Amino acid sequence: MQAERARPTAPGQADRAEGTGQVNTGVRALLRLPRAYRLMQWFLGTRRARERVIAEHFRPVEGSSVLDLGCGPGSLLPALPPLRYVGIDLEPGYIEQARRDFGDRGEFHAGSAADLEAFAPESFDLVMANALLHHLDDATATRMIGGAHRVLRPGGRLVTLDNAWVPGQPWIARTLIGWDRGQHVRTPEGYRALVEPLFGPVRAVVRQDLLRIPYTLVILEAVKAPGGAAAPGILRT
Repeated sequence: MQAERARPTAPGQADRAEGTGQVNTGVRALLRLPRAYRLMQWFLGTRRARERVIAEHFRPVEGSSVLDLGCGPGSLLPALPPLRYVGIDLEPGYIEQARRDFGDRGEFHAGSAADLEAFAPESFDLVMANALLHHLDDATATRMIGGAHRVLRPGGRLVTLDNAWVPGQPWIARTLIGWDRGQHVRTPEGYRALVEPLFGPVRAVVRQDLLRIPYTLVILEAVKAPGGAAAPGILRT
């Protein structure tokens, strides 16, 4: 299965780091500010959604080692049990805010989620990529997934969450996803095509019940062999 090609972006529309397709102009530019980002999350009801995703999909284990790719201002950390936490994000402002708020609970690095060479092989039990893959083109996403595979211990899991295109999704979900800063939104099959060459069969769950408004998200769970693999297929809730 070939990974889907992302929708083209008009010249000059995206403020690009290497391998990213992200619109940072106009109103969307405000989301680079940690306070604006958190206000948007409050409006959408993402705190409750985070708690559900952590409990039902990320499922971190107390005392384990977790790498959070695209960690933003550390939004997931307050809902995690005591564990070793490392976050990485391309936006220096997010990392500065995360260090101010949660520096006593985790380690934060400014940098690309596709460049994980600083981390030792097989040093994490769980790699989380929350709302990240739809910001990355196919080549960069493949490097990120390869890095995650390298740093995971055998039996460790990569869990990703992103917005997605699905047939028959509510018009408001399709409209809002079209406004997203990320320019590489894919179908569930497109996301799976990025992960399965390294991890094998991936479990994909489509959720439209997590936010206050209709919104389509897909959650992938991949397991590094040996130690079993997640059940293949796409589930819809």
